[in-house]
Amino acid sequence: MVTTISLVMVALVAPGASPAQAADCSGSLIEHIPIKTYGHLDVYYDSATKRNCAKTVSSSSTWGASKFMAVYLIVCEETSPASSCKQRAMDYDDGQYKYYAGPRSLPAGGRCIFAIGKIYSTQASTSPTASHCG
Repeated sequence: MVTTISLVMVALVAPGASPAQAADCSGSLIEHIPIKTYGHLDVYYDSATKRNCAKTVSSSSTWGASKFMAVYLIVCEETSPASSCKQRAMDYDDGQYKYYAGPRSLPAGGRCIFAIGKIYSTQASTSPTASHCG
């Protein structure tokens, strides 16, 4: 008696979607910050859920190449823009990635946030440090 085993691979990415499109944040894009020519940091706010979300995305010049990438999302104690951010909550994602780090999302209604994106050793962040308050 011969037993046949079939393996079925299920993709979590919609047909035709790139890996970065599979990692979308909900809400509206509120800031797009270049990280040199390596990629960019995108920050979103969803007014319905009062959540902020951030992700770091590779550019075409680094797309598909394994590299250190990170995204950090910090909710600040501050309720208006400031040059410093006293951390209230934080979520992050870092590691060796080919396409993106994140997304990371936190509730931030009424508070400012601070977001940082890194590709290789280069970083970009929101400015002022405590920003996008509300």
